[in-house]
Formats: sequence, C-alpha cells, structure tokens
Amino acid sequence: MCVGRTHTKQCRDTELLAALRDFERHALEHFSQENEWMESHNFPARKCHIAEHDAVLGSVRSIRR
Repeated sequence: MCVGRTHTKQCRDTELLAALRDFERHALEHFSQENEWMESHNFPARKCHIAEHDAVLGSVRSIRR
C-alpha cells in the first residue's frame, strides 16, 4: 500500500486514489472491529474514540472527493 509513502513522494499520482480506497477499506474494517470491542467492554472513552474514527474516515472521504 502506498498511502504511507505519499508524504515521501514514492507513490505515483496515478496510484493515489487506489491507495486511499485501500486505506479507507482497511480503516473501515479495523475501526469497526475496534468499535465493537470498545462497546462490548464498556470502554469509558469509547464515544470520544469512535468520534475520532469517524473524523479520520470523514477526512479520507473528503480527500478522495
């Protein structure tokens, strides 16, 4: 995945959109699992952390557009 390399210009412009889509797909899966764990264990800061997940996904979607 070249998302992590974008800041060093190792990801070609033509690969960036696909890389963002890959990152979004990965983040959705990861955040979903983590959100479930936080809810099931009644993690005290879960609402704040879930909001942070939502903010990251919102940023990715905004950049993709």
